[in-house]
Amino acid sequence: MKKIRKKNEKYLIDQFHELNLISHQMKKSLLFILKDFLTCKIKQKASLEDYLIFKMYQLNKYERKTIITRGVNNELVLKYNDPKYVHTFQNKVKLYQTFSKYINRTWIEIGTTSKNDFALYCLNHREIIVKPSVKKRNEKVEKITISEYKLKELYEEIVEKNQTLIEEIIIQNKELSKLHKESINSVEVITLLGKTVAAYLKIGNNKNKVDSFEEGGLIAPIDIETGIVSGYCVDKEQNIYEKHPLTKIMILGFKIPLWEEIKKTCEEMALEIPQIGYASWTIAVGEEKLFLLDAKDYPDHTLYSLENIEKNNIGLLKIFREVEERKYEE
Repeated sequence: MKKIRKKNEKYLIDQFHELNLISHQMKKSLLFILKDFLTCKIKQKASLEDYLIFKMYQLNKYERKTIITRGVNNELVLKYNDPKYVHTFQNKVKLYQTFSKYINRTWIEIGTTSKNDFALYCLNHREIIVKPSVKKRNEKVEKITISEYKLKELYEEIVEKNQTLIEEIIIQNKELSKLHKESINSVEVITLLGKTVAAYLKIGNNKNKVDSFEEGGLIAPIDIETGIVSGYCVDKEQNIYEKHPLTKIMILGFKIPLWEEIKKTCEEMALEIPQIGYASWTIAVGEEKLFLLDAKDYPDHTLYSLENIEKNNIGLLKIFREVEERKYEE
């Protein structure tokens, strides 16, 4: 409890420091900035994080109305996602079973599989991925090299860490592998009422084996019409990159392989459970096929700040509303 309290206190101090910097940048008093934030909180349902990451202090009244803030995101979730169906997205075993034809790799779960089956699975694979069966915030996903462990010790470690979902390694598309070969560099697609409304490329960094933000990964927006990375990528510290900092390969302008198939597949999956009308889908891309890695019934709206709104200061809400209107007309 003390750690959580200290973490929250640090977060508030950091946010206050950011507001203070903004007041100097905008040449406005801190009181003016605080009042401006409260206006956004009331009118656009913005959190303090929204105010900062979407740079709402730089936007006019019309531009602010186009931002999908935390409050707007919550409204979309409440409107389109039936709580009776979210369990499918919150348990990865259930998710894999429901969307089995999109997984395209073998997997087992400790608890429903015997130790002998676990041993046999490991003997048939040089490397495996281990992750929790039940989703948690900042969950730990690891790539394991079997030869580095005794099977009994590996089994006990997996159980102790509660990483009970085990799956085979994916061989990703060569072009995506060039960006950062040590990790699977995935695509996250957001769908609303069965239509793609946003997409992002997630890339590993620092030779880490996963593309997670928490492990130093990068993320960049994808133009949903062309499948081309349309803006600079950022890391957790909000450092901006045009090229990958390690491999020096250009990310801005990168064309996502199999893009039309990715969109089609995500829109198909979205219709499998229409009671979850607003969702995100994480896809790994192979040479000829796709692999569903994860799906969420609560898309992360902070990703929408990665769109290059500096070009025209317009957020994504207009795109979302157009999809809603077309669905209503149908």
